[in-house]
Amino acid sequence: MKFILTIIVLSFVLVGRAEEELAHHKGFSVMYDHDARIPHWVFYTWTPANAIERCKRLSGFAMDPILNSVSTRLYTNTGYDRGHMVPAEDRQSDPELMRETFYTSNIIPEVPAINRGIDKKMEEYHRKVPARYAIFVGVVYSSDSPRVNGITIPNEKYRVVINTDTGDVKVFRFKNE
Repeated sequence: MKFILTIIVLSFVLVGRAEEELAHHKGFSVMYDHDARIPHWVFYTWTPANAIERCKRLSGFAMDPILNSVSTRLYTNTGYDRGHMVPAEDRQSDPELMRETFYTSNIIPEVPAINRGIDKKMEEYHRKVPARYAIFVGVVYSSDSPRVNGITIPNEKYRVVINTDTGDVKVFRFKNE
């Protein structure tokens, strides 16, 4: 029942608006908001095989070749981290999957303490229990949300982690402040 309720709620959250574009990469799908200049949500799956380190973490971001996402330069000296929606560590088993996590369509401006603190802990949650997961990560913002260099600063971020082996659902949500 909990699983069904989660899917119903997500179906309302995941509906795209006119300024949003859905793109499918090898490792995740993203609904990108061209007006806000950030991803509204991403969806990806994870298995323990994704954790096998076959490539090193990259250091540079790139514009998404499918979407007209922002330049990473717009984040420079803003006081915000480039916070991943799909964590790079969830894609270290394949160089192409890792590279996709560094597209600017997969990052949001995140308060450094959040990006390196609670968000990192949320990202690590599913890696502790070897199982298969379906993961939705999204942000909450409005037309009144602040902007920096034209990029919307999300008010909140959420992560829905569905254990597809057991049906258990965990929902994490926190403010980006």
